[in-house]
Amino acid sequence: MADQEEMRRRVRPSAGTHAIDVMALAIEWEKPLDAETLDTTAAVARKNEIITGFLTTERKFPAFEIKVEADQAEAPSVQNSALSVVDFIRSNPAGKIEWALSLRPDFFSCNCTVYDRWADVKPQALRVLGIVAGTALDRGNRIKAVGLQYSDSFKWLASDKGALKEVLRVGTPSLPAAAIDRPYLWHSHNGWFSPAAGGRRLLTVINVDYGEEPPDRVLRIHGQHKIETQSFEDASKLMPLALTDLDEVADNLHSSNKGILREILSDAALNLIGMGT
Repeated sequence: MADQEEMRRRVRPSAGTHAIDVMALAIEWEKPLDAETLDTTAAVARKNEIITGFLTTERKFPAFEIKVEADQAEAPSVQNSALSVVDFIRSNPAGKIEWALSLRPDFFSCNCTVYDRWADVKPQALRVLGIVAGTALDRGNRIKAVGLQYSDSFKWLASDKGALKEVLRVGTPSLPAAAIDRPYLWHSHNGWFSPAAGGRRLLTVINVDYGEEPPDRVLRIHGQHKIETQSFEDASKLMPLALTDLDEVADNLHSSNKGILREILSDAALNLIGMGT
């Protein structure tokens, strides 16, 4: 198609065959983990050959607490915490982080900046998350939610005034109606709840930035999709999540992200990243 070839010459997905800059899969905890649980989990990770063979560098940081006194007019104080947070990372020869496993009191996450395809990335992320999450669960902690985040971007020359309207889908419900016609740079943020498979509650948050990186314009789409343990129909009803649920939940989150991209991007833009019909 001549039109599609012209689109390929003008618009550049960030990764060439796809537009994904970073993907993150995370497990959120019902309550922040205590220092002992975090330390024990980090120790398990250090001894695990799957993690250490893949994520070859460890970075440990002291955590901080921000304390606000209700009856105090002074600025909030930042205090050292007994907690330490840990990242296990894999970098390329140039020093860019390609994979990272982050252990935080509120969540454990696995990030990837060298995304190729979901069928390859998902098993690796679930493998390392399952090892560390199992330790926290064995100590009586419970999962609050499982989340998936993607950041996609497209670039084109700032002189190409018509590219934005050709990349975005006219009439998309995921953006304000006036956004595509706005002559200046803009940002859109919105989110909503919907039912997920099995009756749990799905939170979708979409940030779209139309910005500049001279000589280019850049469109960034940040999508966060989170399945919570609350029932969509009755928020007081809890539907616990276990490690055995993660594979199916991750696939549901991935499908949600693809659905949003299909709402936001035009057919021509979807064809650029291999998502055309």
